[in-house]
Amino acid sequence: MVFVAVLGGCCHRQDSDIGRTGWLRPGTPETVREQTFAKLEELDVALKKLAVTRKSVIRCLCFLSDPGNWEEFNKAYSQFFTEGFPARTTVGAQLLRGLLAEIEAMVELPE
Repeated sequence: MVFVAVLGGCCHRQDSDIGRTGWLRPGTPETVREQTFAKLEELDVALKKLAVTRKSVIRCLCFLSDPGNWEEFNKAYSQFFTEGFPARTTVGAQLLRGLLAEIEAMVELPE
């Protein structure tokens, strides 16, 4: 088996203006639910590039800037993974200012 880690970066700036304009891209969703959906949509794009489906996700490591946002985060996550939930660990973490959720996925690739 071959495994690859996929890290959601939908809200991070990819340019050199971080110091001047902040860490997050303009238009970053403001709620944990919206950010979670954006991260998971980006995961879908990565899965398509790898020619696999959501069923290939075997584990997710999730970070919340406020563990009190668990319920809203879980609602969005549960709508994305509707069957065959991958193993998941969710922890509270100090994230970039304005970032409410981060998701890293471990994906099994066909040999």
